[in-house]
Amino acid sequence: MSAVANNTPAERPTLFPALLAHYALVQPDAPALISAAGEPCHYAELYTRITRMGELLRQAGIGRNGRVGIAIEKPIELAHAIVAVMCHAVVVPLDPTLTAAEIAALHARLHFAAVLTDGRDSPLPGWRSRDGSSLFSYGEQRSTSAENSLAPDSWACIARSSGTTAEPKLIPFTHGNLVARIARVKRWLALTPQDRALCIAKLHYGFGLQTQLLTPLAAGASVAFPIDNSNDERGVLRWFEELQPTYYSGSPAFQMSVLERIKRCGKIPSHCLRLIQSGGAQLSDETRQSLHTAFQVPILEAYGLSETGQLSSSTAADASQGNGEVGRPDADSIMIVNAAGKEVQIGETGELLTRGNSLSPGYIDAEGDLQVLSHDAWFRTGDLACFDHNGFLRLVGRIKDIINRGGEKISPTEVDAILLRHPDIMDAATFAIPHPRLGEDIAAAVVLCAGRTTSAHDLRQHMSRYLEPFKIPHVIRKLDALPRNTSGKIVRQKLRDEYLTLAPLITPAETAYPSSRSPLEVEVLALFEKLLHRADLSPLADFFEQGGDSLLAAQLHRELEALVGHSLPDNLLFNATTTRQLVDTIMRGVTGNNNLLVPLRREGTQQPLIFFHGDLNGGGYYMRRLAPGFAANRPIWLLQPFDAASEPLPSFEAMGNHYLQLLGSAGLKPPYLFAGHCNGALLALETARQAEATGAQVSLLMLIDPISINARRPIRFIATILRSFLRISCQDPATYNSRFRHAMAITWKLFQSPRVMLSHYRKGQALFNVAPASEQHTDPNWAFEKRMAEFYLAMASFFPHRVNAKIVCFTPESSLSQRSFSNRMWRRFGRDVETIVVPGAHLTCITSHAAELAAKLQQKLTAH
Repeated sequence: MSAVANNTPAERPTLFPALLAHYALVQPDAPALISAAGEPCHYAELYTRITRMGELLRQAGIGRNGRVGIAIEKPIELAHAIVAVMCHAVVVPLDPTLTAAEIAALHARLHFAAVLTDGRDSPLPGWRSRDGSSLFSYGEQRSTSAENSLAPDSWACIARSSGTTAEPKLIPFTHGNLVARIARVKRWLALTPQDRALCIAKLHYGFGLQTQLLTPLAAGASVAFPIDNSNDERGVLRWFEELQPTYYSGSPAFQMSVLERIKRCGKIPSHCLRLIQSGGAQLSDETRQSLHTAFQVPILEAYGLSETGQLSSSTAADASQGNGEVGRPDADSIMIVNAAGKEVQIGETGELLTRGNSLSPGYIDAEGDLQVLSHDAWFRTGDLACFDHNGFLRLVGRIKDIINRGGEKISPTEVDAILLRHPDIMDAATFAIPHPRLGEDIAAAVVLCAGRTTSAHDLRQHMSRYLEPFKIPHVIRKLDALPRNTSGKIVRQKLRDEYLTLAPLITPAETAYPSSRSPLEVEVLALFEKLLHRADLSPLADFFEQGGDSLLAAQLHRELEALVGHSLPDNLLFNATTTRQLVDTIMRGVTGNNNLLVPLRREGTQQPLIFFHGDLNGGGYYMRRLAPGFAANRPIWLLQPFDAASEPLPSFEAMGNHYLQLLGSAGLKPPYLFAGHCNGALLALETARQAEATGAQVSLLMLIDPISINARRPIRFIATILRSFLRISCQDPATYNSRFRHAMAITWKLFQSPRVMLSHYRKGQALFNVAPASEQHTDPNWAFEKRMAEFYLAMASFFPHRVNAKIVCFTPESSLSQRSFSNRMWRRFGRDVETIVVPGAHLTCITSHAAELAAKLQQKLTAH
């Protein structure tokens, strides 16, 4: 739809030179250009300089259509030169960093009549100074009287665009364009001769030139130039306290810079501001609120293009409330259309078209020719926008930036706005990255606030509360600063080109415990590696950061459900994106379950197999890999470990007694077939001993890689001495048990790694430590550490006894060389003890090599 007007008609056109002549007459002593480094230039003096420049140009034979490049570095001197030249010729402000070769290349396109510099050196070979001045030209110029007449269609300036999506363009604008652009900004900002603009933008670009220099001068106001634009913390104080501007305009990046400098100097500057205007990109709600809190003035948002100047701006009366709103544009200046070119309804998004007197004549191409912007009056901006019911314009993004993710269209600015709501994010940009199946995928780069940390997982959780799943970036990278062009706009193409070199967002907490810590973690990690075609992933590797996408995520979700044997939440992979996070999320539904005896397979006529899975942090899901290897008519029951994270862990003897009672309550009768892994193997041995003590028969006991330290005679001898000593020194049974457990745990540590333990002892470090309960809310690994520590204490103080059952020890290949898992120690603990070597390590023997292990277990069950 077309714009809804809330503005008065444009004032009677008056060309810029005439306005300056007017103010030189009515307020000659009013300041025009001010610098903290020197005396102000008043309107009378400014007009005198304009007159002198006209004489110099006429003497050089340069007329109204002559193009004069200005290569001056100091902003206030550049401002004097721009204003003076524009009143008599076409001004071309040049970037002061341009080399002589680059100036020559521009000359080949624009055909400068002269170049004005701030030195005595010629900018181009063969050019000479005019009358000893810093104005250089080549040969004699000739002008006609017609060239000297000023009209609305006379070119005023050729400026460069900011180059957000491509190489900067050379865009001329006429004096008529300038009048229309100035009138709008004066009206929106309600400028009067009492105002003062803070000029901090580069004047060789359209935004700074028109908004911060020409518009305030056209209103009879003054323009203040800081001494420098450095990052000096106190510089921002001098800007506002010494120069006393009433307003300033800047990009969101500049606004954030102002806030950061204020924060560093620890003081809100005293000021005379009555408003702040932001433009070039969407201002985040947090930045807007912080600016308002700091300065207590309205924060306005503007929208414009190099080709048109400002097209819309909020005013002090209706300051934008965010969501991309940029005020109400002039009537009939804007139209929003769909892909078919038809005008959209209110609230619908489409491409923004504009027309009117502010529209530039066109672009100057590589050959120096003018290419018109539009042949039907309407200029297609490439921006996506919509109108609300009150006529406010809301920007959505640029068509070129829209991400097509497998047919789903995503606006980067929408995702940017949500990321910027996160308290740890100072700056953010969403961009497209290539994807082999989806075409494009969505990524984001973020800049963290000083002293803050966060993770990709936390950011995705945050975004999932506001965005549809397909809009959430799968790749999130960290930068110290986003790439921006000179007008402060984000250069998304640069992020796209370089995202593979950017650092992933990882917090210190994510670097802890890098190795797999449970069978389920091994299984899930194997799924990651299979789907992502990787073989070197850590449990902390983010699925999406490593190349996962929505299609692979759906496949991973299905395979996880097959692995655990029950349905999982649909949003599982938005709340957990690493192997460790997935396992922890799944385990939250398992840990603390009071039902320790779980039927994996109830049906069957053979003797039930009772498996003590011992999986403290993985729920025993690996048994679903083992179960198909057993005979189909053999029932399988699982005995889960006690939950050691919420209450003190009983002794192995007490746990064995409880398990035996559970078997009786479930109707599982002897003779028993017991099997177990790790601590579960030790519990199976203890439960078998207690069952035999009641007269029950245990026909087979299969132990998979149990720790055999306490099966050694020397360790049992040490334990006897410790018991004797503690009985004398400890009268309280609870104290006796606690001290004995810790003493045996230290003995185990010394047995397993004496060098490490002695090193800790020499450094005065604790030989054995369990995180106190007070830390459980601050340490995300507390539950895991608590379970591991409690079972370590319980295992260290458990001493197995001989049973009458036949024992078969299944030892992984990697455990053969480890003293802690030596299978020789079990030879005297059963009626008949057999050892079988299986592939893998302690965890992988039951996960990656589950089929081989199940085959050997089934072989023994069949033989039995």
